[in-house]
Amino acid sequence: MIALALRQPVVLIASRLTTKRRAMTIVGWASGPAEEIVRLSLVLFFLHSLRDAAWAGAGWMTVEVVLTTVNGLLIASLLTKDDPKSLEAKEYLREQGMMQNNGPAWAVVERFSAAGLHIGFTLLIFAQPWLALATIAVHSCTNMLAVRYAKRSIARTELAVLATAIVVLTSGIALAR
Repeated sequence: MIALALRQPVVLIASRLTTKRRAMTIVGWASGPAEEIVRLSLVLFFLHSLRDAAWAGAGWMTVEVVLTTVNGLLIASLLTKDDPKSLEAKEYLREQGMMQNNGPAWAVVERFSAAGLHIGFTLLIFAQPWLALATIAVHSCTNMLAVRYAKRSIARTELAVLATAIVVLTSGIALAR
């Protein structure tokens, strides 16, 4: 939750100073540093065992699942409305590529990928805190890959993110042992 809160000033400033598209790019690139600095702090100050690190990564993923579910429910309720604000919100979501109906299978793949990434990033930083520099870069690049290419091909995008998650999780497990 702290990592998400750290992004909010970036969202506010970017949305006021530039176009919607550019603001989304700025927020996407800021997500890696925001999340990984919080993750590094968590590892340095609160995690003392491999088990703690694995559970912290799983907890991180759980928070995202809850927020994604709530967001999905809000979007679903928005689809039934036709007032001016709802129509404006739907158009914004459409511009962001968030109104595509790709079926539930890709959403499941996306959540498994997110789980692997969050647990893997936590294990990597637990094993070697300096790896936060790498996790910042991989996290931001992965997010930007997903944002940029999901509109073109959800299948290729999700498979690329899943491959990244497998590498990150496998590396995290190997280094943390």
